[in-house]
Amino acid sequence: MPRTTFDAEIAQILRRYFRDLEAVLREEGRSDLFQSLVSELGLGDKRVGADSQLSFPTYLRALEILEHEASIPALGLKLGARKCHGTFGVSGLAILTCATLKQVLEAAQEESDFAWGLLLKFKFDFRGDRLVLSYQAAAAAAGGLRTWIEQAMMTGLRLLMESVPGLDLTVCQARFSYRAPSYVDMYPVFMPFDCVFDQEENEIWIPATWADLPSVFANESVNDFCEAQVESIQLKATGSGRIVRQIQLLLEEAEAPHAHTLGTVAQALRVPERRVRFELHKAGKQFKTMQIMVVMERARRLLANKDLSVKEIAFLLGFSHTASFCRAFSRVQGQTAEHFRKCQFPHEQQSSNCIKH
Repeated sequence: MPRTTFDAEIAQILRRYFRDLEAVLREEGRSDLFQSLVSELGLGDKRVGADSQLSFPTYLRALEILEHEASIPALGLKLGARKCHGTFGVSGLAILTCATLKQVLEAAQEESDFAWGLLLKFKFDFRGDRLVLSYQAAAAAAGGLRTWIEQAMMTGLRLLMESVPGLDLTVCQARFSYRAPSYVDMYPVFMPFDCVFDQEENEIWIPATWADLPSVFANESVNDFCEAQVESIQLKATGSGRIVRQIQLLLEEAEAPHAHTLGTVAQALRVPERRVRFELHKAGKQFKTMQIMVVMERARRLLANKDLSVKEIAFLLGFSHTASFCRAFSRVQGQTAEHFRKCQFPHEQQSSNCIKH
């Protein structure tokens, strides 16, 4: 398999997205709509233009136009039903060849940028006897939210069925954050289980026992090769490998990121501590610096809440002494927490007197 770049891989995935869109509209007897979209989006001819013209925002704009102007019933579900692991190139093969469904989901969570750009975040977690797949759309996706979520969740279901065929899907449940659409009677055709609307999140609930089921395409050698390819692609694009990105995510999601050590991180990621050290060194990253930047970002968000004192914020962030927090904040931000608050979140007074310390 030839080595490729992140942009080229994404462009190939987007070409497949637009081909699926063209196919669905053709099946609906609306091929004219696709040609109109291509023209309106400035994508050139029916081949959907050059790679540089393709982007997730452009694709999302196409869905938004169709959702509001064409009203193709269940468009997102129909698009998602056409997806397979092959849609997502080398990242899809890396996911497909994992050993168990849990590992498939872990890989899908890690490689979601390939499938959705930054316009949707896929995560999963265990809740009692259920395994919950969550799909959180970015604010930029608000225009075509329903179609976007329909496609994402249907894609997730298709990939699950492809990895572990023969599952009894009737025991599942889907939850959607939007109101039931006019074509709600079509949902059971694609999702043969209970679907509820007006929920807080977009989720698919499946039995937790499915996590240990083996993928029928599990292949350690192929998986190792594909993961190495994905790692190379992302390393060239971001300067950080998979392990470093996982460390960053772990710190961002931790209740107390400052409490982590290289040992606890290695344990959480299930890799040797020496591998963690090596990957950080290779990426030119310092673990302590990553920690403090995550904590300070959280501090900046908390300082927006005027009901919290600096002392309370220091406590919430896990600092034993307010002075320790203040010194750390000043060192990173270049000004005290109080002055930062006055500058960024002024009450009624003017912020012109804000100075750096």
